[in-house]
Amino acid sequence: MNKQIPPKEELDFEDWISKNNINNISNLEEIFLNSFPNLDEERNTVIINGGYFQILEHYKNIIDNKISQKFPFHFIIKRPIPNLLSEKDIFTTMEEKININKKIKEILYSVQNITNILIDNVKKEIEQTNNARYKKNSRENKNESKLGRKKKNDYSFRYHSKYAPDNIINKIKNVLKKYLIIFVNNVINSLYKKQQKISLLNKLNLPVHNTSSLIKDIDYKSMAKKKKKSDNLELINFKIKEFLSQNISSRYKNLNKVEKDLSNYNTLVIKGLLDDNKNKENNNLFNFIFSELKIEDWLNIFIHQKELNDFAAFNSLENSQKNIVEKSLVRIEEYFDELLDEGDIYFYCFILLIYNFKRYFVIKQERRCKKLNDN
Repeated sequence: MNKQIPPKEELDFEDWISKNNINNISNLEEIFLNSFPNLDEERNTVIINGGYFQILEHYKNIIDNKISQKFPFHFIIKRPIPNLLSEKDIFTTMEEKININKKIKEILYSVQNITNILIDNVKKEIEQTNNARYKKNSRENKNESKLGRKKKNDYSFRYHSKYAPDNIINKIKNVLKKYLIIFVNNVINSLYKKQQKISLLNKLNLPVHNTSSLIKDIDYKSMAKKKKKSDNLELINFKIKEFLSQNISSRYKNLNKVEKDLSNYNTLVIKGLLDDNKNKENNNLFNFIFSELKIEDWLNIFIHQKELNDFAAFNSLENSQKNIVEKSLVRIEEYFDELLDEGDIYFYCFILLIYNFKRYFVIKQERRCKKLNDN
C-alpha cells in the first residue's frame, strides 16, 4: 500500500486561473509548472480549495495528459461544507415563507421535544463537522439483526427502513425531479397552445404524445444508480437542461414503438424550445430555466431558501414572462399533504434532510475501493 504523502501546495484553482490570465490552453503547462517551481519528481498533492471542481474538470484532461508526464500530481477537491440549517432555522423559514397549517406546526414543535432514534440518526448524518460520517456503532447485537422483508408478525426494530437517511434522500431526489418537470411543463403550457406544441413536435420529427407534458419523466435508473458522493454532488451541479436531457423513462411505451430510439426525447424538445424561431420572444425565458438554473438552484427555490428575483437572468425578463414563471412555480408546500400521509416522524426527518440536502453529501464519507496489485 502506497504511503499517503501530505499535500505540499494549496491552490484556489479559480483564483490561480484568474491571476495568470488563462484565456486559452496553449500555455497552460508552462504557467502551471511556473506556479510550483519547487516541486520535485516525487508524488505531490495539490489541494483544490473552494469547491471549484467544475473548473478542475475543464482542465483535467490537459493537466493529466501534459503535466502529469513530468509531475504525477494528485488532486484533492476540498468543497466548502454548507452551514447546518438547524431545526430552529428551518421552522422559522417555513413559518415566514410558507402558509403552513396548524397540524404541521404541531408536528414541527412537538416532535423536536421528544427523543426518537430515527430522528437522532438523521441528525447525526447532517451534524458532523468533518468528513468522518457517523458510523452506526449502536448495532451491538449484530447476530440479532435479520435480513430481508419483515414477516407479518415481526415487530422487531429495523435500522434500514423507510426512515433510513439514504432512503429519505432518494425520496427527496425523486420529489425534486417530479416537481421540476411539473414546473417546466407549466411554463411550456402557458406559452404554447396545443396546436403550437403539435407543430413543434412535427418540426422535430417527434411523435405527438400527451402534449400537456412535453417534458417527460426521466429514467428512474439515472437517479437510483447515483449512490456515490461525487455522483450526487455532480447531479446537484447539473444545469436543468443537462438534468432533464437524461434518457426518458422506459414506461413511455407509445414512444418506444417507433423505429428510432427516442430515449433523448427531452433533449430534442428542449433544443426545439431554445431554438424556436417562431417564438423568439420566449428564448430568454427558456434560457433562464434551462441554461441558467442548476439543480441546486431549483432545490433552494423549491424549499424557499431562494427566490426567483435572486437571479439576474430572471430580473432581465419581461414582466409578462416573470409572471408566467412565478405562476408556473411549484414548491415544497405542494407536497405536504402527500408527505403527511407518511407519518409525523417521517415528515420531520424529511424536512431536516431536504433543508440540508447538499450538506448531507458534502460531509459524506465515501467507501475506499480496494485495488488489487498488478501481480
